[in-house]
Amino acid sequence: MVSRKEAAEAFTAAAKALDVRGKELGDLCFALSKLSVEELEVFPIDGDNEAIVEFMRSVKDAGAAGGTDVMATIRARACYSSKYAAHLVVEPPNYPPYKEAATVVGLHHVATFAHGRHGEWTLGQQMQIAVHCPDADRRVLVDSTVVHINPIQDVAILEVQCKLVPPVLDCGVSAGDKYYIHGQSTQAQADATSISHGMVAATELDAHSHIRGDIVAGAGDSGGGCFSVDTGKLVAMVVGSDTRTNKAILVPSAVICSILSDLSATLGAAGAAT
Repeated sequence: MVSRKEAAEAFTAAAKALDVRGKELGDLCFALSKLSVEELEVFPIDGDNEAIVEFMRSVKDAGAAGGTDVMATIRARACYSSKYAAHLVVEPPNYPPYKEAATVVGLHHVATFAHGRHGEWTLGQQMQIAVHCPDADRRVLVDSTVVHINPIQDVAILEVQCKLVPPVLDCGVSAGDKYYIHGQSTQAQADATSISHGMVAATELDAHSHIRGDIVAGAGDSGGGCFSVDTGKLVAMVVGSDTRTNKAILVPSAVICSILSDLSATLGAAGAAT
């Protein structure tokens, strides 16, 4: 976690570089002094000056909402968490290209769904994915490799060589927690991502290690990350909709953390063997 001193030093340098002054500087400094532990955990210490200032603006706006205006809080947080959203470009023959949602989950890992055409992927398969690299102000296409595929859990993990800025994964999701999604359910628009929101409806894992959200996910939202309205942390990933109950099907972050831990252990064992 970033210390308050580190956050203050980083913000001071960023504000000076971007010539933030006057009332706004005072408001942002006040918001900085009130950062919660959760906000310090996601402070973009490795981000550029714009990322740091935008983060503090989102914190200030969320605070101004008083914690009661959910939409204002989502708007404030989404401008920062959008850097965790990624996508794959699909170009089917005789049809317009479209995007499939994915979510950064580690320094070199991106998660997405494992149904449909993704279920045909094989370990080691190469493909390109659009991600936010720390030195870029927009998503750029980079090479990736399939390192995990589990159609039952509906999770695929892609590994990239460039270093990413990952979100904090919250493994303690509870029923009633509000979240917002960075998905791809608005293909007709040119927006980089679509935003929708919901609430965790049930946290008891089903046979596929899934939980439920209260609102059906939009077509194209599978692979999109669910971020806590309260903390901005990644709490789950959308993988579909339960048409029987009109609920969203979510993979909780605890499952993704377990997969990443297994991948790390496998890599460590392979390194020790050589």
